[in-house]
Amino acid sequence: YAYAVGNIIYKPHRSILLSAGNTSHFIGEGYRSLFLSDNSVPAPFIRGTFTLTKKLQFNYLRMRLMNLVRKPVSTTVEAYYETKAFSANYLTFTPTKNIAISLFEGIIWSKGDSLVSKNAHPLFYNPIPFVADLALSEQEINSVIGINFSYLPFRSHRIYGQFGIGNLDFKKLGYQL
Repeated sequence: YAYAVGNIIYKPHRSILLSAGNTSHFIGEGYRSLFLSDNSVPAPFIRGTFTLTKKLQFNYLRMRLMNLVRKPVSTTVEAYYETKAFSANYLTFTPTKNIAISLFEGIIWSKGDSLVSKNAHPLFYNPIPFVADLALSEQEINSVIGINFSYLPFRSHRIYGQFGIGNLDFKKLGYQL
């Protein structure tokens, strides 16, 4: 099951693309993105890509992830894995055809531990970036906020970079150029 992949894509309007399924995702630039790399196990998801204007695009992604730790108590023959929720909001501004600047917010939401299971916080469904980071503590979420930029000086060359901060703590910085 873990490697069964597929998704359904529906485009009700030229500015709206909706998809759902079980596959890996990539958000950012480069061979491996700091924000969300496609070097991961596929997971069930829903995603919406909304083209707000010719220069502004918004991505809304929600996924169900699993820890590789089984719950110790089970009513079935084989215990379930611990689950967790992932949300990503990604806003891209493209002032010219050669320049793109994006803001990213990615959060892994606590859904309990091996003994206690709880529903995802209502802010999990919130599409407005940075609200959960400001309203909730590190015990409830593990977040990455970042900025991504890309510049194409020539047709065959791309200059890009990413900068990210974990849990709004300047001791948890990451970047690539």
